[in-house]
Amino acid sequence: MDGAFLQLKDYIGNMNELNNPNNIEILLITGSGPKGKLCSLTALQRLQQETSIEISPSIAVAFNPFFPGKQDYEDEKLRLEEKLATGMVSKVYIQFGADLERLQSALRMLTTLQSTSSTSKRFEICGSIFLPTKVLIAQQKFRPWNGVFLNDEFLSSEDGARRIVLQMMRLYKEYSCEILIEAPGVRSEKDWGVLEALLKERDDLLSTVGNSDDVGAAESKKDKNEKLAEKVYAAESRINRDDDDDDETNGSTASKRRKTLPIEPSKLPSKILNETAIVLFHSHDVRLHDNVALQMASHHKHVVPVFLWSKKEQGTWGVRGCLEVVLKNALSNLDKKLKQYDLKLVCREGDEDSSTMLREICTECNAGAVYWNKEHTTESRIREEKYRAVLQEIDVLGMECQSSLLYDPSSPSLAAGFHGGHWGTLMPFKRTCEKQLGMPR
Repeated sequence: MDGAFLQLKDYIGNMNELNNPNNIEILLITGSGPKGKLCSLTALQRLQQETSIEISPSIAVAFNPFFPGKQDYEDEKLRLEEKLATGMVSKVYIQFGADLERLQSALRMLTTLQSTSSTSKRFEICGSIFLPTKVLIAQQKFRPWNGVFLNDEFLSSEDGARRIVLQMMRLYKEYSCEILIEAPGVRSEKDWGVLEALLKERDDLLSTVGNSDDVGAAESKKDKNEKLAEKVYAAESRINRDDDDDDETNGSTASKRRKTLPIEPSKLPSKILNETAIVLFHSHDVRLHDNVALQMASHHKHVVPVFLWSKKEQGTWGVRGCLEVVLKNALSNLDKKLKQYDLKLVCREGDEDSSTMLREICTECNAGAVYWNKEHTTESRIREEKYRAVLQEIDVLGMECQSSLLYDPSSPSLAAGFHGGHWGTLMPFKRTCEKQLGMPR
């Protein structure tokens, strides 16, 4: 350790002898995996205690907020805080990764540390990005770099990678961060053109969207939510009108497509509508069209679209095997549509019950209400009962909506003396629903 530290001291001494040493920056990194006796943290702590050498160059460290494991992430965060506590750090470089929520959380933490640091030195923040080129994506897909965590959206296409990089650049701009183009970097006129286009798109995005408090969610102010609901309804109405036009042309007397009624006004008090609403999507309603839960949640000031996935909850009739591929594609398509309204689909997967994940995300978002569409299966009834119990415990309003069937099968009541406990055939059920509940929406 002493030999390695002496080499570091000699190197810093050599840097001090150069012209303008204050313009020189030294990046101390250890890399992923087990740390040796002399790592970036212990080196900083030794330099802090060193009195035999003046340190003119600026010292920077790296931070990776994208570790998928909770313990790995907590360890990385603790190491960063200990590095900053030495007062030796002038800049923090953020590793590249594709999780935008993790990135924004890290930027919030770093800006808080900037303002609350007990040391006299204020550090700068620099964020890393990759140019979203085919070569880079192929390289990371088949020979990924250690410590670089990318998701399927980034690795699936240039468009997906570009969307993520643009959002990262937007966040770095909002938090006044420098940007570092990671290797292979800008090596040709073509690469330079890609970078220029990204910068222009980022500035256009910022001028359109403005500053946000949360990736894809906090930008969803009440007027934007109403705009989303209005556009969804307008699209549905246009489809209905087109169907009517086609039917008139073909000599038909009425359209076969069910008409969509206008969005009902919310009956909730304004205090609740000013709180964040979570919209839960499930495998049966991965859509914007004719989604009552989404329409009703749009009355709130903030909307967070969420998909929770627990494999053990699928049961006998759930989404399994090849159907998971179909569901994944549907979720990707839903996310693209939500992005048109500056919303981002938050997906959570875990081995525990989805109700546990719901509790966590309600706490994270400080949600006041949760909306979902009933699925009407054995598995979903168990899941929804757990939702209700969890939401009651944490004092969050649960709003069940009816969007997947013309009628809720549990709503009509059986006549006295009815034997068998079921309807038997369709028409008695249909006539009873029309009599007791009226025509479907």
